[in-house]
Amino acid sequence: MPNPYLMLVVLGAIWATRLGALKYAINAGLPAPVTIQVAVLGIAIGLTLVNALRGTWPPLRRDTVRFYLLSGLLGFICPFGLEAIVAARLPVFVLILIVTTAPVWTMLVAAAVGTERISAVRATGVVLGFAAAGLVAFDSSGGEGPGAVDPLWCLLAMAIPLFYAVYTVFVASRFPRRLDAVQVAQGQAIIVALAVLAAQPFQDFWSRMAFSPVQVTAVGWVVAAEVVGLMMYLSLARDRGATFVTQANYVAICMGAVLGAFVFGDPIGWLSLLGAVLVAVALRLARAPVPAAVPTASSG
Repeated sequence: MPNPYLMLVVLGAIWATRLGALKYAINAGLPAPVTIQVAVLGIAIGLTLVNALRGTWPPLRRDTVRFYLLSGLLGFICPFGLEAIVAARLPVFVLILIVTTAPVWTMLVAAAVGTERISAVRATGVVLGFAAAGLVAFDSSGGEGPGAVDPLWCLLAMAIPLFYAVYTVFVASRFPRRLDAVQVAQGQAIIVALAVLAAQPFQDFWSRMAFSPVQVTAVGWVVAAEVVGLMMYLSLARDRGATFVTQANYVAICMGAVLGAFVFGDPIGWLSLLGAVLVAVALRLARAPVPAAVPTASSG
């Protein structure tokens, strides 16, 4: 396996550029529902093509289908649905800060179910990473505070990183035997695509069959980034543990600031530079642990 820290940095960069491309597509005039629909369908098709080229397919046994359903529900459908509900009711800075608590929740959930051990050094690293990412997010927001926020909406938003935490611990500890990250990614993507189609049929999509080159490029990058990112995420979760892989959130915050500076001309302040250095320190402190117990994987 390649260097896990390098993979973590690449994964964080992929997440940052994916969000930037998604924003770019919407700003280019593609409605958000259509953008999400096309991206979700493209991700499922992309992963299917990857497995077709490899000559492998995700098995459709009872245990594996149950795994795809649960992981798709916990990792995509529930948190994405919540984000759509709370995004318009909370300042962007507050929502980013709340979602960035995912590694902290993941560490606690993994320790609670007995799949990872918490040491003082690892806990310090995870908490330091969150604080450092918060510095970068605050600096990127122009140094403006969150303003007035409704505590009830904040409480509801806290369920988003908790879903991500449970999902990642579930994937890391129940990863089906003899399956690889590409097979699992395709299984999850198909479940999510079916759920999106069931929740909102493609009436908007069919009414806009003509896409501009800018929109096609932006959505294409979202699809490519998510295909690669999901495979990397699952691979790291399986091999390096749940807490380790979720720290890509910290890297994504830093990479997002860099992307904003180069693409949108946003300034990078000293708080962002300090935060990036502290994130690097935090990743070294919260290194991948030896699991507290042998993970219980699905049979097959």
